[in-house]
Amino acid sequence: MPPSPNKGNAMFDMQQREEAMRAHTEAINAGRLPKFGDRMRNLWAGESNPRRDATFVRRLRRTGQTNPGTWYEMTDERGDMWLSKPESLIFCDLVPISDALGGPFFTQPTEEGGAHG
Repeated sequence: MPPSPNKGNAMFDMQQREEAMRAHTEAINAGRLPKFGDRMRNLWAGESNPRRDATFVRRLRRTGQTNPGTWYEMTDERGDMWLSKPESLIFCDLVPISDALGGPFFTQPTEEGGAHG
């Protein structure tokens, strides 16, 4: 079965979204590093996701072939712990600034009423 003609475009679109997320969080956080107890928001998580807002526990550096790089250990303060990539996290006290800028995937409306990035 031949590959889907849109598959390459979907990967390119995802890479663009990841780059936009990384650039947005770097601009919003402005080099600020989290400390134990800081509240952070995962911008990839939807509003109904219980892991959208969480508390920072510690920074981990993973080595090896599977998921290498920097990860943040997060908690919901009720015993649930998970790892999140720093590139998608902003401090909760900076959420109004992020929202004012339109978020990482802000699109300008076109004359036809659609949107483009």
